[in-house]
Amino acid sequence: MRDTGNERFKRVSKTVARRHWLNGGGILILPCNVNFRCQFIKPYAISGNQNSTESQFNTLVELYEFYNCNNEVGKYASFYIQTVPDDML
Repeated sequence: MRDTGNERFKRVSKTVARRHWLNGGGILILPCNVNFRCQFIKPYAISGNQNSTESQFNTLVELYEFYNCNNEVGKYASFYIQTVPDDML
């Protein structure tokens, strides 16, 4: 797995990201060949709530991949969750 360039976030699978998002957590999305040190493409944050559905997550991911993923930066999205809370820094 690629180095994220950031110790505060951990790359996770789409299944784990979906579960985290459905429980009201926030996730970051990036194209698969881009890391946090890229100055041109920044992570896109989405946060769910208790009323979120799986189809809403799938729609958000599909729209992100359609508009932001390509041959150069990667054809699919990668997902990251925060491992160290902001108040612990």
